[in-house]
Amino acid sequence: MRWQLRVANQGPSVARTVSVDDQLPSGVTFVSADAGCTEASGVVTCTLGDLAVGQVATRTVTTKVDATDGTLLNTATATSPTPAPGGGPNSVTDTASGPVTRPDLAIAQFVEGTANQGSTVNYVFAVNNAGSATTYAPTTVVATFPDGLVPLNAGGDGWSCQVAGQTVTCTRPDNIAPGASFAAIRVGTRVDAPPGTVLAVLARVSTAGDSVPPNDTSQTAIKADVAATPSCAQGGKVVVDPTRMWAGARYEVTGRVVARDGRVVPGQAVRVAQSGHKTLVLKTSAAGRFSFVARPASGATRISVVVPGCGLKARIAARTAPTCRTISVTPASLNARKATRVRIRLTAGGRDLGLAKVRLQGAGFAGTVRTDAQGRATLRIKPKRAGIVSVDAKAVAKCTRRVGVVAGATARQLTG
Repeated sequence: MRWQLRVANQGPSVARTVSVDDQLPSGVTFVSADAGCTEASGVVTCTLGDLAVGQVATRTVTTKVDATDGTLLNTATATSPTPAPGGGPNSVTDTASGPVTRPDLAIAQFVEGTANQGSTVNYVFAVNNAGSATTYAPTTVVATFPDGLVPLNAGGDGWSCQVAGQTVTCTRPDNIAPGASFAAIRVGTRVDAPPGTVLAVLARVSTAGDSVPPNDTSQTAIKADVAATPSCAQGGKVVVDPTRMWAGARYEVTGRVVARDGRVVPGQAVRVAQSGHKTLVLKTSAAGRFSFVARPASGATRISVVVPGCGLKARIAARTAPTCRTISVTPASLNARKATRVRIRLTAGGRDLGLAKVRLQGAGFAGTVRTDAQGRATLRIKPKRAGIVSVDAKAVAKCTRRVGVVAGATARQLTG
């Protein structure tokens, strides 16, 4: 705040060695003054020299206002040893006063949306000037978000916002008049915290000259609720098994739709397209799963699994079945009524025959297993009686070969 000291000589003679003393009011701090002025203990003394009749001298004193309200009253006295007209001391005192005005920014916040786990909610920050003066410096809002509430984006008309980890900082250079409000800031967040977690957000607004702290901060706490139904609309994947098939074989394909956070998506539409067949329209179960039966006609068959609205796709490729194969079974001997782990390897033309269905049947036992990508499979079997357990993979090969295993005390491996 600047105070102007103005001294005029109204005559009838020259006023010699004029000086002025300014007793600064309480609530201000001296900052500076014009040349010829000094300050001591809250009193500014300015030496003006001689003033001719009609001459005016001015000096400016700059102070910092510390008071937050009320009225400031400043008193200054000018003196000269030159006698006043009619004799006596030559001095004059004047006062100046004015109310204390300053900007006082206030911030409030509220939440848009329901804080379900996995959902997104908007935090809205509103800033207004509750003071008696227009701001004269940039305004800054800093919001700190707790773990479990992830800020994704932030913005508002006239604001420049940055997201850095759990902190959002927004600034703007323009001024705001008393009683006016800035455009709101919206921060999009994702609720990662488990249900029941209390999430408190602290926001602070600041600008130069605002020394009224109570309304400069705002804190809002929400509680994470029961997990929302997951969605694949903002990312995820569709998973199918198997992803490769032998032409001519029958497969039951299973799949699931998974959201970005890893949870399965129930009630989601799925379309299965295969050349020469009508498109299947499925819907995932409560466990997020679906299934269908496929029998590729040839090695050129391709099956496409699409999740509408989510941009998710999976493809299943078919391969031409080999004309012959070799099956090896370990061990070659089994004991009746004793559980044994059997290892199977399936090859064709010197290559592993992966993802093929192998059937085991006989001696009171029946079961199936699918080989892995390397043509290997393991199955635990327990024959009920002595006899032959046949092992074949007819679904993926045109020739007929079997391996027989005698279920008894002695055995030999049979092929044919």
